Amino acid sequence: MESSRSVPVPSAASRLSRRTVIRRALCLGGGMALGSGVLAACTPASPAAPTAAPAKPTDAPKPAAAATTPPKPAAAEQAPAAKPAATTAAAVPARRGGTLTVGLPADALTFDPFSLSFQHFPLVQNMYDTLIRYDHDLKPLPGLAESWTIAPDGQSVTLQLRKGVKFQSGRELDADAVVKNFEKAADKDRGFNMLPAVANVDGVTALDGSTARIAFKKVSPEITDVLQAMSIVDPSGMDDLKTRAAGSGPFRFVEWAPGDRIVLERNADYWNAPAPYVDRLIYKVFGDSDAMVAALQSGIIDICTSVPPKDVARLGGDFTIVRGYPGALTYELRINPTNPPFDRKEVRQAMQYAIDRQGVVDSVLFGVSQPTVQPFSQASAAHDPSIAARYPFDLNTARELLGGASGLKAEAIFNSQFPELQAIAQVLKADLAKIGFELDLVPLDATQATRRLLAGEFQITPSFSGNTQKYPTRIALNSIYRTANNPVWGDNPPKAYVDALNDANGTIDPARQKEAFAKLNAALLDESWVVNVAYRQSAFGLAKYVKGFDFTVDDMIVLENVSLDR
Repeated sequence: MESSRSVPVPSAASRLSRRTVIRRALCLGGGMALGSGVLAACTPASPAAPTAAPAKPTDAPKPAAAATTPPKPAAAEQAPAAKPAATTAAAVPARRGGTLTVGLPADALTFDPFSLSFQHFPLVQNMYDTLIRYDHDLKPLPGLAESWTIAPDGQSVTLQLRKGVKFQSGRELDADAVVKNFEKAADKDRGFNMLPAVANVDGVTALDGSTARIAFKKVSPEITDVLQAMSIVDPSGMDDLKTRAAGSGPFRFVEWAPGDRIVLERNADYWNAPAPYVDRLIYKVFGDSDAMVAALQSGIIDICTSVPPKDVARLGGDFTIVRGYPGALTYELRINPTNPPFDRKEVRQAMQYAIDRQGVVDSVLFGVSQPTVQPFSQASAAHDPSIAARYPFDLNTARELLGGASGLKAEAIFNSQFPELQAIAQVLKADLAKIGFELDLVPLDATQATRRLLAGEFQITPSFSGNTQKYPTRIALNSIYRTANNPVWGDNPPKAYVDALNDANGTIDPARQKEAFAKLNAALLDESWVVNVAYRQSAFGLAKYVKGFDFTVDDMIVLENVSLDR
């Protein structure tokens, strides 16, 4: 047993299935009327009571088989707006005060929440708010939007914003701020990871100070995923996001000492009172994971945001080990299709057979994972269990795809902050050597690795992507899957891939969705610029006096309800 305290994870039966995808797309979290293609107004029901006594962490259980039958229509109903449930800390009175110190795996590149590089995952939810939230069962809950109503034609959603919310500047949240954030997301130069998320948005209108309407180009099955991903930035601070945050979240930005620390303080005006509980939040930047783990052990930090797989069991006796959301991320090999020898599709396809996925799970991830050939969780509507058998570890097939050529050579960069990425690269290197392919490994610090990753300055690199558990087209929020500003494809990713995304985004019919998802898988595997390896389940290390820690379904940490019981 690693710990007697952990954040509860969703049961297999409750995770995202095809039926859930359809329901969430149509209902947006509340009452639903579905008949003859008509969608009625709906808002979220009241959230369940928080859980105070979580169970011990476990390996990710296998999700239940995806259901294929759409839900029966329910009576149209406008439910009252519900206040979001507090997370784990609110079930019992929490201590106030103190300073919480959190280890960061790398320094921030920006304070723009639209830039979803992994080192920003510990930051975003604690400085910004999103329009809606998901609980651990992917149920939509109110956030900055207290309620939302979908139009009868399914091509717009009207948001009723929470009143009295203030940005750090003192400006109050209004519908105009929502409009400006969607405009920013749609801007090729400012949208970053949110650019593909708003591709189907036709326009956003402020109907009054607290009401905004989002119009879509076509019926969208992914509305709640967009609302959940959209952090709202203070428009007056958008030009300064490179060096400071401009949000309405539980903590206010104080200072950033590049390469050393980021300091936040309690937002006394936070709308979700009584949170937050700690007075000060300090993020300490570390150059490598071993140093961050050592800092946890010595008491320098209270939370280690990324415990390497090799250290999880060792730390479990003295610290609380919290497992992240199962299937939220996948380890992968990112390949640059414009850089020889990977400009030949067959060479990229060879990597599908040259990577020993089970070997990686067993020797690198210590069994806390499962192999995957697809970028989708096992509960995803796009997951096809038959695909894995078609892509076994088979060096003979890999050799054939290489055309029998010898003397092939490539460079694999990797982020040295994550020891498992180096280990994955070493496994691939050893197996490629058996078929005459030489792979040189180049370690880079987190800043260099991220810069080169986003600039497409690599041949092949182990990495990981997220959004695997949401509506399948949400993978396009990852830079390597973008349809514009893609680091390796630029603005011209494979047509079959783009067409499949558009088909899946443009229908709520289960049969057409299934067809689109099959085309999406086929396009991804044919072009093979991403070779998926295994699911990544985050592990967070906490001092035992840290209470109320939580995380989102994206494995972003949530600290608004954290208290220090010491």
